[in-house]
Amino acid sequence: MSINELDDITIAYIETAEGEISLTAGGAISEDGDLAPDVKANSLTVTAVSGIDLDVHVNSLRAENTALGDISIDAMFESAVSDPEKTLIITGLANSAPAGSIRLLLHDFVNDDLVTPEPKPRVTDWNMVIAGPVTANEGQVDLRADGHLDVNADVVSIGGDIYLEANYDRDCHGKFTEAGTAKIYTAEYGTEPLTGSVTIFSGGTAILSSIRTSSLHVENTCPYGFICDDRDHSTYLTANEITLISEAGICLSLIHISEPTRPY
Repeated sequence: MSINELDDITIAYIETAEGEISLTAGGAISEDGDLAPDVKANSLTVTAVSGIDLDVHVNSLRAENTALGDISIDAMFESAVSDPEKTLIITGLANSAPAGSIRLLLHDFVNDDLVTPEPKPRVTDWNMVIAGPVTANEGQVDLRADGHLDVNADVVSIGGDIYLEANYDRDCHGKFTEAGTAKIYTAEYGTEPLTGSVTIFSGGTAILSSIRTSSLHVENTCPYGFICDDRDHSTYLTANEITLISEAGICLSLIHISEPTRPY
C-alpha cells in the first residue's frame, strides 16, 4: 500500500496484514495524537520534507526527512506472554534537516510508562536491530529499546549528541551490542576538534566497537554484565573525556583519550 501526498499527511489508522506500507509527503507526516499505533504493517517506509511524528506497530522500519523538523517515532508491540520476544529491524533513519533530531522509542504500549520507566518483572522483550545507517545533520539521535539494542550499522550526528539505550524498561534484560563493522560518531574520523557526545546505557554486557566523540558515557544499569569488546575486533574509543561504569568489570583493548584542543 502506498500513499503519496504533495502536502501534509495526518494518519488516524492504517493497517495491512502482512504487507508493506509506504508513506510519502511533500510536507509533514503526523499522527492523530493518541497513544495507540497509527500504522500497523510488516514493513513501513516513511519519507517526508518537514517532519515525521508517528506511533507504529511494524517489524521493519525506514524513515527519511529532508528539509525541516524532526523524526519522532514510537514503535510498539502488544504484550503477549505466549510470544514474549520480538524484534524491530531498522533499515535506515535519516534526517538531513539542519539540527533535525531522530527519536525512536521501542516499547510495550500497554505496560510501559512513557515518561519515567520503573523496574518491573520481565514480561516482554522488544529488541531493536540497527541494520541500516542512522544519520542526523547536527541534531540529536535518541534510540531506546525495551530489550536488546544491536547496532550493526553506523550511527552518526556530526556535532550533535547520540543517546542509545537498551533495557529501557529496567528489567535487566536488554544488552547493548555494537558490531565490529559499525561506527558511532559525532566527530569525523581524522579531524579535530572532537565535538558532540555519545551516551550508552545497557541492561547487561555492553559490547563496544568504534566510537568517536568529545564526551563518551557508557553505563551498565544492572549489577551483572561487563563493558567489553567483541573479542574478534579491537575497540577504538576516542574522546576528550570517557566515563565507563560497570559493577561487573571492564575489558576493552584500546581507549584513546584525546588532549582537549587549546587556543594558542
